[in-house]
Amino acid sequence: MGDREAQEECTRQGIVLPCPCCGGEAKLKQLSGRWSVCCLNNCVGSRIYNDKQRAIATWNTRQAPLIGRCETCRYWIKTTCYCWKSKIFGQSCRKDEYCSSWVPREEEDHETD
Repeated sequence: MGDREAQEECTRQGIVLPCPCCGGEAKLKQLSGRWSVCCLNNCVGSRIYNDKQRAIATWNTRQAPLIGRCETCRYWIKTTCYCWKSKIFGQSCRKDEYCSSWVPREEEDHETD
């Protein structure tokens, strides 16, 4: 089964796919009679929908964001990645980690050593 077919089959069965950003577990949540899907690692969530099936379908069929390693990110400066993870949580990223806010950089933007 291809990726699109698998997404559609999971959606029909009410299966919530893993988070497209971090690969973590995601859960369908009911909020005052409305529905949303959220990553349990709190990295991303869906919009809120009146229909449970639409919330799952929207979550399951969206594309994952671009991803790259910290050392290739626009936010990487010399030895530190200044992405949202480092700003909010004070956690440093290693250059070989996948960046949580990856934006491709031009080679002349920043030094990588």
